[in-house]
Amino acid sequence: MNENNFNVDETRNTNSNEMSNEFVDAPKRKILLVITIIIILLIIGFASFIFIKKYFENQNSIKILISNSFDTFEEKISEKNNQNAKLSLKLQNNSSHDDIIKLLSKIDFSMDISIDYENMLIDSDYQINYNNQKLLNANIYTESDAGYIMLEDIYDKYIKFDLKDLSIIFSQSNIKDQIIVIESIRKALDLSLKDEYFTIIKETVDGEKVTKTTLILDQKNYNSLKKDIVNTLLKDTKFLESYAKLKEIEVEDVKTSLNDSLSSNDEYDTTNLSLYTNKSKFIKLEISDSSNNISITKDGNNYDYTLDMADSHLLYGTVTVILEEDNSTINISVNDDASNISFVVTIDASVQKIASVEKKDITESIYASDITESELEKIQNNILNQEGIMNFLNDIISQSE
Repeated sequence: MNENNFNVDETRNTNSNEMSNEFVDAPKRKILLVITIIIILLIIGFASFIFIKKYFENQNSIKILISNSFDTFEEKISEKNNQNAKLSLKLQNNSSHDDIIKLLSKIDFSMDISIDYENMLIDSDYQINYNNQKLLNANIYTESDAGYIMLEDIYDKYIKFDLKDLSIIFSQSNIKDQIIVIESIRKALDLSLKDEYFTIIKETVDGEKVTKTTLILDQKNYNSLKKDIVNTLLKDTKFLESYAKLKEIEVEDVKTSLNDSLSSNDEYDTTNLSLYTNKSKFIKLEISDSSNNISITKDGNNYDYTLDMADSHLLYGTVTVILEEDNSTINISVNDDASNISFVVTIDASVQKIASVEKKDITESIYASDITESELEKIQNNILNQEGIMNFLNDIISQSE
């Protein structure tokens, strides 16, 4: 893969109250760390659709981003093959003295999920270890608009719960309507993004000549954009009919919802999204508003980022993406010098096609409300006998003292 081009193919006693309060009272910066990771992943995922062979320097690169995002989305919706996906996640504490980071660094999480579209089955296994001891192993299985969960060494029956409209996930007949809705939104957005919302200028970044394309979304542009998109969709009969089918509502209900959005007065903080490019080469991405500025630059498989907040608080790090045919690895480093926090999150994922999913024996499954008092006591005892769970709870309690 050309390193200058992007290519992306897409889971409740007194002690409990103490634990909850600990997390509720956690500093705002710790929450921002998680938010930052999610933002970085979303930005990189969208940015990876930008460049294609037919790219020309004077084109609006932000519109190219949007167009190729829709192309990939439509492609993925059309591909409903039986699949198996595996994912593992691990946090490595570098030099953080933060108790929550230390706690999370002892957790290993992995999942293995298989989807059978033909037989409408989902079978997924989840494993969570704490300090190399089993914390929780669970199997979640879905069949015929119902879900079943088995908790290993805790309860020996599947606990049943209802799932509304599960069959929609597997339906092949609604693919056409999904594509129509996506294509309609794409066209409405493209028609509504006026040239006057953008600036395209030439700049020099680190000695390299670049084109900076900026989408300016102030209150005026935001209101105008929203109005144009909604009005375009209101005139699109195919969109209205397909969206109504997917939501299982009447076309008039769709129109009412769209009109209601027009009458709402949203306050919008001016946001600028800027892409720096050199022909087909990605140089830099910036997103800024009155409070924060996010910046991402690329070096090979590495994406260096900074999040500069209004209080002069700075988060920074690197996201490394290694993409192979059926496997990918993402390493996300997060640094916060002011809070003395530094850690790396590693995500490994793989996807492959499968023939089918084997049905589970759910004949003895039971609703949670039907579990007897004696069985509940047994479940509680089994939990207390899990060494990994007790060590985890004890560590949380000790941190709250």
